[in-house]
Amino acid sequence: MDEYHYPNHIAADGYHRYKEDIALFAEMGFQFYRMSISWSRIFPTGLEAEPNPEGLAYYRSVFEELHKYNIEPLVTIWHFDTPLYIDEKCGGWKNRETIDLYVKYAKTLFMEFKDLVKYWITFNEINNTVQFMKLGGRKATDQDFEDAYQILHNQMVASALAVKAGHEINPDNMIGCMINGSTNLPFTCDAKDVIHCNQLWQKNIFYCADVQCRGEYAPFSKRLWKEHNCRLDIREEDLQILKEGTVDMFTFSYYHIDLKTRSIITVVSLMSQGITDSSLKFHIMNAKKHGVSQKEMAAIITHTAFYAGWPKAWAVFNLAKEVYGQ
Repeated sequence: MDEYHYPNHIAADGYHRYKEDIALFAEMGFQFYRMSISWSRIFPTGLEAEPNPEGLAYYRSVFEELHKYNIEPLVTIWHFDTPLYIDEKCGGWKNRETIDLYVKYAKTLFMEFKDLVKYWITFNEINNTVQFMKLGGRKATDQDFEDAYQILHNQMVASALAVKAGHEINPDNMIGCMINGSTNLPFTCDAKDVIHCNQLWQKNIFYCADVQCRGEYAPFSKRLWKEHNCRLDIREEDLQILKEGTVDMFTFSYYHIDLKTRSIITVVSLMSQGITDSSLKFHIMNAKKHGVSQKEMAAIITHTAFYAGWPKAWAVFNLAKEVYGQ
């Protein structure tokens, strides 16, 4: 809207300043530049029969400028930017027809830039769809999980088809997956913590990585689906496509490692250090939900006093009193 200022509309203004940006990359000694192509710049709604020539010309110019400085482009085909029309009018990635629309888009890129781009990524951080289901305390339903796993299946089929097409168009293409590398380690050597940590790796990292790198769903996938009563549309021809369309390289973006524990007492004791009262109250409510008694909560408050000092322990006491009602 005209009356509002949107800083992100200009941001770094790479669309207009890419030549001077690339010159700076060369000055800094960059040899690779990872970038993404916007699907809607090539097919504005996603349904067009022919690509937008202006969009193709723009990216060709970027790639030529990179090669001018001997910088190799590493290009992501999909970076969370499905054309809005597909999401609003066609059901997005829950609709299997989006697979064909994506493959048409990917083939267009492989054909148009086969002389300029060798390194490709099919989907950026594909595992986010499930990994972020409970981010920020979100209460995802079984239906939410079923939709998420169906979206992932459709995207992984699309990725496999794109890999096959990319190799047919240019056998020298190196096409990879891309995983959000937010990982975890067990906080203690308790077997419950170790098993919990391993299962998080399975859900958040290996679920997608196994399919894209090994060409099939790992045995633990059925457990993940069963946890949320998921019934997915997975067809025999899909499984064959996944086998035939494995990626050439595994790439990931590393953010951090979290320490994970199944002990509610450990969680509340740790969470009492340096976090807001509203967040702390959430953890105390969660502890009560999981059966932590008033006596156990008293032990937590004492434990907190040793770890974080009595002022924080007193805050825990007041919030616990509010949650437990006495």
